[in-house]
Amino acid sequence: MSKFKASSSAGMVVTSVLWDAEGITMADYSKKGATITGYYYADQIRRLQEVIKEKTGCKTIKEFDALFTSKQFGYAHVDDYYSDATLHNKLHYITVPLLCLSAADDPFQPLEAIPIKPAEESTHVAIVVTARGGHIGFLQGWWPSSKEEYMGRLFVEFLQQLM
Repeated sequence: MSKFKASSSAGMVVTSVLWDAEGITMADYSKKGATITGYYYADQIRRLQEVIKEKTGCKTIKEFDALFTSKQFGYAHVDDYYSDATLHNKLHYITVPLLCLSAADDPFQPLEAIPIKPAEESTHVAIVVTARGGHIGFLQGWWPSSKEEYMGRLFVEFLQQLM
């Protein structure tokens, strides 16, 4: 018996379209009735990385962030963007209860980048790390989300305990 709930797309087709200033860079259509998993999303990211490499010459996420993401957010250098975006040196400033949800298989936030040690030293921060979930992959069912989703249930329980 599996601990994880797998949901098929109920006969629907899931479509992901990614684009840039020049137009569509990648379009993906799931098979009708296919089960969407973390592996599906990981494969999409791998294919997107190939498209990015082909269009920009970037071989790593950091190279892409240096070329594009950091500039989009007004940073002169990618290391400045990364410094501001990281939580490792900021958790001690948090003075209210905070629950963070991460996945060990997140391709953009790998397990070694999750600030587990700083969170253990904090009196206000708790981090839940699941084996699976990908990047923002805790959504289940149709949007908008409902309390039936893992993420929704977890945060509702957390907030109820605070009250």
